[in-house]
Amino acid sequence: LKQRLSKGGPMTFAQCLTLLCPMMEGLSKVHSQGIIHRDISPDNIMIQTDGSVKLLDLGAAKDMTDAGGQKSQLVAKKGFSPLEQYIDNGKIGPWTDVYALCATIYYCITGRLLPSALERMDNEQVVFPDAIANSLPPYVKNAFTDGLALRPERRIQSVEELLRRFYGQEEQNAP
Repeated sequence: LKQRLSKGGPMTFAQCLTLLCPMMEGLSKVHSQGIIHRDISPDNIMIQTDGSVKLLDLGAAKDMTDAGGQKSQLVAKKGFSPLEQYIDNGKIGPWTDVYALCATIYYCITGRLLPSALERMDNEQVVFPDAIANSLPPYVKNAFTDGLALRPERRIQSVEELLRRFYGQEEQNAP
């Protein structure tokens, strides 16, 4: 995906969602088995010759059913990792991958890397270039805002919820 973007430039939100939706649905199934990827970014998403998409590099994946529970060792990728991945023993869960998915989609449609979660602590607001902001429905912008919330408890909690929000089927996040 990173190579495709470097050659072809950003894609529209609709193109990106169409491309990544099957992978996101698969990730949701992985989450239901207690596995969190923790390293989602364009360089870990492979577009196959048939157009299908595969999520690569499970080296940072965490089994939430382990005795260690929701505690996480430090694994972070600037621009794609949520705050809990910058904190020793940060609590991770599906919401951790939701942040990375939103950051990846943001990158795909803007061609810009989000500031790191640490850099966003002073200004959490998600800013889109005007042309892109004007093309996105309010419910999509709200989904990005909630999917990229710094505090995990304020973030969209599952990939299923993120997809519903991106498709306009669920308007508001809980607290």
